[in-house]
Amino acid sequence: NYTIKGLYIKRNRWDLSCAGLFGYNQGTIKNLTVSDIALEGESGGNIGSVAGINAGTITNCTNTSDITIHRSYAPFDINAGGIAGESLIGSISNCKNIGDITIYAQQNAYAGGIAGYVEMGTVSKCVNTGNLYASVEPSDYTGRISGAGGIAGRSNTATISDSYNVGNAVSVNLQTGKS
Repeated sequence: NYTIKGLYIKRNRWDLSCAGLFGYNQGTIKNLTVSDIALEGESGGNIGSVAGINAGTITNCTNTSDITIHRSYAPFDINAGGIAGESLIGSISNCKNIGDITIYAQQNAYAGGIAGYVEMGTVSKCVNTGNLYASVEPSDYTGRISGAGGIAGRSNTATISDSYNVGNAVSVNLQTGKS
């Protein structure tokens, strides 16, 4: 039942590490609110307010902070989420995101209200009210993809259940002009 407030994380241009209150979670994080933090960067990788990568359990957590990634030039994917950047085999439940997630990139960019990318994990009973925006700008790299989703920006073999989104989700490929 703690609130983390005023944390500032700025990632360097070629930094591919995980960024969040916890970079990589393999344990249990519960009953936590993250408020008024600033997560900014110019690199690829996994960015979330609670965990950059979740391979454990995150439950009853809330994010009220915005996450903004500006003009990432490194040729690596960005996964940004209100709770976790990427959830591998972990679980996220009873969590809420209120913050906006915004990515301007020159590589694949995925913005999700709860997680940018949910690979094989589970997300259940989560809510997103934040707005999501992912864009891929013109670059020398072709075939780049952007994705924005209320719960997950992208998913592989994950299970997402009993969750909902009321925020706006916009994904734009500025190279092709398609959204």
